[in-house]
Amino acid sequence: MSIAKVLATAVAAGALALPLAAQVEFRYEAIDVDGPADPWGKSAGDLDGDGLPELLVQGNGGDLVAYHPPDFTRETIDAGGSFSTDLEVADVDGAGGPDLVVIAVGQLRWYEAPSWLPHTIDDRTLHDVEVADLDLDGDLDLVARNQGGSGNEIHLYRQDSPASWFHRSLSIPAGEGLALADVDGDGDLDVVVESRWIENPHSLDPGATWVQHVYSTTWTWDATFVATGDVDGDDRVDVVLAPSESAGGSYRISWFEAPPDPTGLWTEHPIETAVETVHHFVGVADLDGDGDLDVASAEMHQGADPDEVKVFWNGGSGGSWSKQVLAASGSHSMRLADVDGDGDVDLFGANWSGPHQPVELWRNERGLFADGFESGDTSAWSATVP
Repeated sequence: MSIAKVLATAVAAGALALPLAAQVEFRYEAIDVDGPADPWGKSAGDLDGDGLPELLVQGNGGDLVAYHPPDFTRETIDAGGSFSTDLEVADVDGAGGPDLVVIAVGQLRWYEAPSWLPHTIDDRTLHDVEVADLDLDGDLDLVARNQGGSGNEIHLYRQDSPASWFHRSLSIPAGEGLALADVDGDGDLDVVVESRWIENPHSLDPGATWVQHVYSTTWTWDATFVATGDVDGDDRVDVVLAPSESAGGSYRISWFEAPPDPTGLWTEHPIETAVETVHHFVGVADLDGDGDLDVASAEMHQGADPDEVKVFWNGGSGGSWSKQVLAASGSHSMRLADVDGDGDVDLFGANWSGPHQPVELWRNERGLFADGFESGDTSAWSATVP
């Protein structure tokens, strides 16, 4: 019997559903069933130089810890703290080793490797932080934002030295969410929030003007998780938005197509048209290895059940999407990283509160299906059974 006839018979019988885009097996693993209490912040980065990223978790009612692969040995970096929603791995002091930039409750600080000595940057309540050399002077700077009514400012921190930071703020509409990307292709990183991006003038000096460009008038939800990437493969930076707060609302997940001139309005393309407004994670990566960017997202546990952890497979140029649900128990502020060094991107996260708080990993197992059966790519198959 020909392969085509086998497939047609299986589909007709309901035994096989050919996906719109390739789907991948993800293997679930509970990294720590008793992790830091209320694990608000998650990150990933190679702390020990072995080529594999450590998984970092900080608890609002617990410790800041690192899990070292491959066996995820737990290291406590700061015990008994009160930590908030974001942290990043970066060489803050230029010493060649990865330090940590951490939002704690009411404070922005960095931890110096390898002793993990904490240094205060600012006493301020914040929700999001990103790290980059914003003014291209060779050291790392910070951009941060709070949420809700206090999310009406972008906070810029110019590093004059690891012990001295110049702060200035930019007024924006209140909201939540933050990303960095070179939107205009001029070699520096711009700031992206919901509905607008802010052009980096290569300077963090007090008089430097950061021009704001509205890219969408159709997206009106202010509490938003923001991700960036070239979704349609045209070598321009696109934006993906998900509504992140609060439970009970209904909105959508969309990507926004950048035009040749990014200062104009961008085209919105819905990915999922009706979702509860508790999607406190969205990320982009080529999860199936087909050369285009897919989208991952997760609902917080306080949403109406099921609380999906899911992947949207890009059918090509962002024109069509198919959804694969990995779990129904929720997650929050997840991270995408190649945790096991096998060349594909995995997902890890944890619910920020509630009865289900293990640190969880979904291992991408796409290498197991190189024959194309799982993805639907039968180009390497023979036409008949010998």
